[in-house]
Amino acid sequence: MPDVTGERTLGSILETLVPVMAQAGSAGDAAVLLLEHLVTRRSCTAAWMGRLTERGDVAGLAEVDVGINARDVHIGAGQSMHPLLRTAIRPTDPPHIAPVRELGMEQAALVPMPILEPAGFAVERSQHVWAWGVMALAVSRRPTAEEMDLWARLARSLGGLIARLERDAARVAAAAAAARDRALLSDVFEHLPDAIVITDAENRVAIENERARALLRIPDEGASEGLRRATELNTLLMSSFLSRAVLQGAGTGESRDVTLVNPVDGSDLTFEVLSVRLTGRREREPLTVSLLRNVTDLKRVTEALTAQFSRARDAEREARSERDRLEIILENVADPVVVTDMAARVLLMNRAAERLFQTPDESGPLVAERSAASFSVRANDTIFTSYISDFALDPDPTRRTTFRLIDPTRKTDFPVEAIAGKVVNERGEPIAIVTVVHDLSVAEEKEKLASQLMVLNRDLEARVAEATSELEERNRRLELQRDELRRASQLKSEFLASMSHELRTPLNAIIGHTQNILDGLYGQLEPQLHIISRRIEQNSKQLLMLINDILDLAKIEAGEMPVSIQEVELLPLVEDVLRTLEPMAQRRSLTLVLQPSSSRARIRSDEMKLRQILTNIGSNAVKFTVKGGVRIRVEDIPAGVAITIEDTGVGIPRNLIEAAFQDFRQLDQSYTRQEGGTGLGLSITRRLVGLLSGRLFVRSIPGVGSHFRVELPIFPGQAPRLEGDVLTIEEGPVSSEPSASSSAKGA
Repeated sequence: MPDVTGERTLGSILETLVPVMAQAGSAGDAAVLLLEHLVTRRSCTAAWMGRLTERGDVAGLAEVDVGINARDVHIGAGQSMHPLLRTAIRPTDPPHIAPVRELGMEQAALVPMPILEPAGFAVERSQHVWAWGVMALAVSRRPTAEEMDLWARLARSLGGLIARLERDAARVAAAAAAARDRALLSDVFEHLPDAIVITDAENRVAIENERARALLRIPDEGASEGLRRATELNTLLMSSFLSRAVLQGAGTGESRDVTLVNPVDGSDLTFEVLSVRLTGRREREPLTVSLLRNVTDLKRVTEALTAQFSRARDAEREARSERDRLEIILENVADPVVVTDMAARVLLMNRAAERLFQTPDESGPLVAERSAASFSVRANDTIFTSYISDFALDPDPTRRTTFRLIDPTRKTDFPVEAIAGKVVNERGEPIAIVTVVHDLSVAEEKEKLASQLMVLNRDLEARVAEATSELEERNRRLELQRDELRRASQLKSEFLASMSHELRTPLNAIIGHTQNILDGLYGQLEPQLHIISRRIEQNSKQLLMLINDILDLAKIEAGEMPVSIQEVELLPLVEDVLRTLEPMAQRRSLTLVLQPSSSRARIRSDEMKLRQILTNIGSNAVKFTVKGGVRIRVEDIPAGVAITIEDTGVGIPRNLIEAAFQDFRQLDQSYTRQEGGTGLGLSITRRLVGLLSGRLFVRSIPGVGSHFRVELPIFPGQAPRLEGDVLTIEEGPVSSEPSASSSAKGA
C-alpha cells in the first residue's frame, strides 16, 4: 500500500476528483467515483458508503467491489451499538477499525462523512445535529494515523459536494413536477364542459376557456355577420349581467340565470351563472370567476315534468268527482240497491238496502226486540245470498225474481221483486252484480211500481254502462299516465346518475374551504366560529355521504353503474377497510378482528365496489354493536372466495331481514340517530353484489349478533348467471364473541 499522507497528496486527490464528481449525474454516481478512486489507489480492497435517513436508519448509497448491492444494506435505528450506525451519528469521533459482517469486511476502517444539511432526527431530538454518512473501507492491515486522518479530511471535503448534487436533483424533479401540474391544470381548464370567464373590476374579460370563447369572443374578419352579431350581443348581455349583479349585491357563490344567443343557429340558451370573487390575491385589482352552465335542456325537462304532474292531478280530481257522483246517485235511489261480486260478497249498498241487510245499532229497548231484528237481518241475508249465488252460475246477464223478505222494524214479511244485472269487463267477463230490490207489498201499486222499476232499471243499466265505459277510459288514461310516470322516473334516474359531478363538486368545495378555515389558512378563528365551522364540515360530509348513496342508487337503477374488472388482493383491501372502521369502533370500545387465513385472497373483480360492499356491511356491524366486537374472515370456496363479517350486536329479527335490504329502510331509529344514515347502505350493497356476480347470505339472532357472508367468483365472466335474488336468508347459529386466537386490531 503506497504512502498517501500529506497535504500535497490530499490536494492532488481533490484536484483530480472534484471536477469529475461535479460532472456526475447524481449523488450516488459521485459516491461511486470517490470509492473507485480509493480502491484504485490501493488504499483499500473494497469500499462502501451509506447515509443516515431522517428516521435515524443507515441506508446504502454506493459500493465498489463489495460483492453486494449497496442499497441492500439497511441498519435500523434500534441497533444503536452497530459500528456503522455509531459512526454515522457521532460526527466528532475520529475514524476507527471495526468488523462489518453485512459487508463481508473482517477489518474495516469506518470514517464519518457529512453528506446533508443540518436537520433534526429521531436519534437525537434534543439538539440541532448534522445528518452524517459513513464510509467503510476494507483494509488488509491496520492503517496508520496519517492514513486515517487523510480519509477523514477527504470525507469532509467531498461530502458537501455529494450533498449538493442530491439537493440539486431534488429541485430539478420538483420543478419538472410543477411544470407538469401547470400544464395539466391548463389543459383541464381549456377542456371543461362549462364556459368559464375571469373578469376584472370593470367586467373586462381577463381569461376565458374554449367554451367561453365560442360564446363571447368576437370572431375574425372572415367570419359571418350573424356569428359576429351573436358574440357581440352575448358580450353585452354578460357584461350587463355582471354589472347588475354587483349593483344588487349578489352574494359570493350565488347562482343566477342569464339568456344568451347560440352563435351556431341563433336560438336562445339559458345559462346558470355562478360568480365567485377571488380573495387573498397579490394583485390589487380584484378578479371575478364566472362559471356558465347550460341549463336549457334542464329547464325544458322541468317544464315538461310540471305539465305532466298537473295532468295527473287533474285526472285524479276527475276520477274522485265521478266516484262521488255515483255514490250520490246510489244514495238517492228509493229502492234498495246492492252491488256484489261474483262470490256474493257485498261491495256497495245504499241506505235502503242497509235497513234490510244490516243490523241497526238499537232496534228496541228490550233484548227480545233486538234479537228479533238480528234474526230478520240474518234471514234476509241468507235469502239474498242464495239468490246471488244462483244468478252468478246462470249465463244470463240479468235476472228478475220475486221472493219474500222480513222487515226488521215491523217484524213482518213482505213480497219483493229483485232485478239483478251483471257488470262485465272489456273482455266480456262478469265482475260484479248490481241488484235492485223492489217492495211488492201493495198490490194496487204493483203495476205502477213495476213500470217505474223498469224505467229505473234501464236508466241504472245505462248509468252503469256509462260508468263502466268511463272507468275503462279512466283506466286507459291511468295506464298511459303510469307509462309516462315510469318514463319520467327513468329520466330522473338517468338525470341523477349524470349529475354526480355537478352535485359533488360544489359540496367538495365547501368541505375543502371549511377545512382550510379550520386549519387556520385564513387566520385564527374565535372559539365560537371554530365550533360553527366544525359543524359545517361535519354536516357537509354527512350530506356528501347522502348524495353519494342516492347517486349510486340512481346509477344502478338507470343501468349506468360502470364495472371495472381488475386483479384484487383481498387481504390488503380488508385490512384497509378495518382501518377506516377503527375510529368508530374506538368510540364504542369495540374490537375489530381479522382472522388468519390461508386463502388465495386474489380474484378479478371491481376493487372500488368491493371496498364499498365491505365498508357498508362493516360500518353497520359497528354501528349496531354495543359491546364485544366485529370479526372478518376470508376463506376459499369452490370457484370463488367468501368474506364473512360477524358481530355481537343487537341482531335483526328474521321477518325483518328482507325489509332491512330495501331502499330507505332503517329498522332501529335509536342507533341510527346516534351515527346517522340514509337507509340505502344495505340496499346498495345488495345491488353491488349482484353486479359482481356474487351472492349475499345473512343470518341473525336478536340480542346475539349477525352473520353476513359475501361469496364472489374468481373470474366474474365465468360465473354462472344467477336466477332470482342474490340475497339468501339462512338459519343457523351466530358467534357471540370474536375468536381470542385471531389477529385482532384493538379498537
